[in-house]
Order: sequence, then structure tokens, then C-alpha cells
Amino acid sequence: MSTINDWPTVRALLENDGEYEGDPRASAIWSYYSTLAKHKVWKVYWPVHVEVLQESDWVKQPKLLWSSAFGLTKEGREELKCDGKEE
Repeated sequence: MSTINDWPTVRALLENDGEYEGDPRASAIWSYYSTLAKHKVWKVYWPVHVEVLQESDWVKQPKLLWSSAFGLTKEGREELKCDGKEE
């Protein structure tokens, strides 16, 4: 799994069904509020990783944005609409 702070990269993954040139297809993309970074970040899971992101001391308000099984979720469409900005 990878934590990504760059919205354009996440947007490209969401818009291209988990595909990003040079990387394997993602299996899930989540957003969450990082208590360490003090802002929203995104986590990308690859097929070899568990795809569940749970709330913890470090992760607040996790939202599944896209998965290879279900595609773009309602939350993912909302994320694209607000262009990755805080809600």
C-alpha cells in the first residue's frame, strides 16, 4: 500500500479505473484525514494488500473511493467533484 499526498496522481487513478502508467492496477483507493499530516491524504492498495482501512488514532474518517471489484463509489464521485479538497 502507498500513502499519496498528491491529488493529481489520485485523480488520475480514479479517472483511469485504478490504472497509472508504469504501475500495476490498484485494487482499492481510500481517502482519510491523517492526524499525523493534519490534512486529507489518500491510500492506494495494490492486489497483494488487504483493502480495508480502519479508523484508528492516526486515521480518521476513512472513505472507500474506488475498488477493482466495484469501481468508482459515491464517495469517489464526490471526491472528483470537489477536486480532492477538504469537505
